[in-house]
Amino acid sequence: MNEIPRGHRQPEQNDRIIWNYDFSISTFYGCELQALLPLLPDGNLTLAEAIPGIGLINLTAVNFRAGGLDGLLPEFQELILSVGVTPDLSRNVPNFAMYVVSLASTCELHLEHSREYYKLPAHTLLTKVSVDREKLQIALANERGPIASLKSCAEYKEYSTEPQERLIQAFTGNQPIYSSDCIFRARVQENQLAGGDGDVGLLYRHPFFGDLAVDDLELIPFVQMISDPDVVAEQYYYRSLPWK
Repeated sequence: MNEIPRGHRQPEQNDRIIWNYDFSISTFYGCELQALLPLLPDGNLTLAEAIPGIGLINLTAVNFRAGGLDGLLPEFQELILSVGVTPDLSRNVPNFAMYVVSLASTCELHLEHSREYYKLPAHTLLTKVSVDREKLQIALANERGPIASLKSCAEYKEYSTEPQERLIQAFTGNQPIYSSDCIFRARVQENQLAGGDGDVGLLYRHPFFGDLAVDDLELIPFVQMISDPDVVAEQYYYRSLPWK
């Protein structure tokens, strides 16, 4: 995977960092648009609608292998909250376009790098994380208490035979808004949740979610993607640059 995504504005090789991970759970939830509007910055971003009147949030937990940033980082876990927005089709046609609302990590050096290089809203240092690859579950908390307990909604484990790629346009910041291309390449199982069927875990009221009262809102699970914990996967993440 050496191609630069079409439309990326600074295609130097050193503009890209490759992260290796060995387990991730990513769940998309439907939510009323009005509840999501306060999450967007002032600017040109527009909420995407899964169905009329319903937008999307995504919660992704990742277990990264040791050795990131040229060997500086230990194994660590990350949690990202984002909201679905309409893509910038003048750049490329992504699988998803997301505005990143909050990021947490068990590694302070990773948080510092995320703030500077990716312009990500690194929110908090995670202090307690449980990763269960056999049951496909991840629970995350900090000193303020539990944030999320994520789990597979499927009663089976069937992953793609070959690694699948997902291109994401990631937007961050406010005045200016920054953008980046992020590619996940992994063997995955992808589960469509008709009508919100399936237990995908719990989200707790916590400052990580900002103004989003996740315990009061009716969040409907739509799609869940889980990477094969027995196979090392890759994340190709490009430097965030000013957008519009």
